[in-house]
Amino acid sequence: MEQIANYYHQTKGIPYMRFYGSVLDFCRTKKSIFSEEYEKVIKYRDNGYAGKGWNHYDSKLGSINWPIEEATWLRFVSKKNELSNGIVTLLNYFEDVNDLKTDSEILKDLAKFQVFLLTTREDYEEFKSENFKFDWKSFFVNKTELIKTHKNFRYKNQILENDYLEWVVKTIWYGRMATRYKLSPERLEQGKFELSELITN
Repeated sequence: MEQIANYYHQTKGIPYMRFYGSVLDFCRTKKSIFSEEYEKVIKYRDNGYAGKGWNHYDSKLGSINWPIEEATWLRFVSKKNELSNGIVTLLNYFEDVNDLKTDSEILKDLAKFQVFLLTTREDYEEFKSENFKFDWKSFFVNKTELIKTHKNFRYKNQILENDYLEWVVKTIWYGRMATRYKLSPERLEQGKFELSELITN
């Protein structure tokens, strides 16, 4: 949610704690991919305080006892489309509770950009590339006004691994310290915008 929090702080002056507080409220009240993980975290917390230990095990993530935040992240990025849809739902919720009127086109493109910066499981190409309707790199890196213009951004995939269990280990178990699980906007390259995007959208 880093870039989304930055967007609202940069355009509306909304404090980061206020944004993340709304994310928690959303998790508690609206059914989504986020509420599912929130419930897992609450159960994990309650079991820990009850003396049942602080290990978190998910057989789908291999034989490792994961830190809960890493397991949550892995489940998110293993379901790219569901994550994107969940972020759009969250944005609509945040807009409603704060009486904001951001254009839906911006919100959808912002959600798309946020997910694009993550090392998601479905991306197997050497270079990740995506078309956008706004110049998000200039907006976030140079703190410019958000400009509506067709942009393509690309970057070299940080983890190329066919085996899923090897991928989760390389991405977050070993890759967390090296920040291989996400990319900062500064490192994006300018790519070639595909004109077919104009036809389909």
